[in-house]
Amino acid sequence: FEKSNRQRAEAYQRVGVDREVRAQEQEESIKYMKDIRDYGKEYSAKQIAKTAMYAYDMEKSKKLNKPLWVAPENWTPELYGSHPQEYKELILASRQQMADELEKRFKMKADEAKKVATEHIKGTFDVGHANFWWKYYQSQSADGDPVKARKEFESWIHKETEKLTKEGIIGHVHLSDNFGYHDEHLAPGQGNFPTSEFVKRIKAAGFKGK
Repeated sequence: FEKSNRQRAEAYQRVGVDREVRAQEQEESIKYMKDIRDYGKEYSAKQIAKTAMYAYDMEKSKKLNKPLWVAPENWTPELYGSHPQEYKELILASRQQMADELEKRFKMKADEAKKVATEHIKGTFDVGHANFWWKYYQSQSADGDPVKARKEFESWIHKETEKLTKEGIIGHVHLSDNFGYHDEHLAPGQGNFPTSEFVKRIKAAGFKGK
């Protein structure tokens, strides 16, 4: 009986130690965990900045008269970086990564590095891809009226793109049309994206690109 109790006690002790070790391992692993959105932005920004640095080196070696820049593009809502705010955050993070590298490699001052990075990383905004958000749009005040909901959606797109333009995020625009569900690549006006209004608004907001 005494031997049995001793064996049981030793077994409980081993279990307790094992649980303590596993708890310590979990605590250690938590230190290295990162939100998938943060990881996605950090990883993507590094790759974009790396490409922009290559473009910068190529520009200098070939003695080009204008900046050779890279243009990350918004894509489908299901992927990180396509929402206007994510798109903005990603491009700003990429510029910061490039600016840090310019300061490190070429001993540039911070202001100059920031200016060079801004010139070499500009977003391509595809209106057809932006129109994909329509299939997920949930109106808060249209009361089931699809026409009113569509107007609200278009108003949201205009506000977001005007902000992106004013903040210097968009450097290039792709004009293609669809009905908000598939990348049909219709000519402007053949789908339901308000292309004319979009162009008018971004020009008023200061867009100078193509």
